[in-house]
Amino acid sequence: MTTKNEMKWSGVGPRLALTTLPFIMLAIIFKIKEPNFLVMDFLNELIAKIIGFSWLAIGIVFYLISAKTFFKGFKKGILITYGTYGLCRNPIYASFIIFLIPSLALIFKSGIILSIDVAFYVNFKVLIQEEYVNLKKIFGDEYDRYEKKVNEIFPIPKFWK
Repeated sequence: MTTKNEMKWSGVGPRLALTTLPFIMLAIIFKIKEPNFLVMDFLNELIAKIIGFSWLAIGIVFYLISAKTFFKGFKKGILITYGTYGLCRNPIYASFIIFLIPSLALIFKSGIILSIDVAFYVNFKVLIQEEYVNLKKIFGDEYDRYEKKVNEIFPIPKFWK
């Protein structure tokens, strides 16, 4: 049985980054070789940049708060259910999936960058199951209650529960 002292602070993050990296590299190559590939021309340039940079700022703040909360709680060996973790169970991953990558897609009006988000999310859904198994082993019923109460990735409170 895994104990609180055996928890890894990195979780599946490094593997998530590595499994998404080939897709990121492919997207970069496409962006360089075919700059107009999947360009979102239907977006107004100015509005897309304003929304994109605003969303990016929110994402950076959300990430920094989430990381600080995580490291503080991790050191104590507790299940973190407050702060951004009270909005979603995976706020660090949500920072990238919901805020950072989509904001870059808006700033650059790039569907290829948005497709990175899809690949990242699919990899997240596959790999995160390992973290859930470990959290259930470590925190048991406490984690089960938390899982039912808080969204997985979208940082929106569940008012209906």
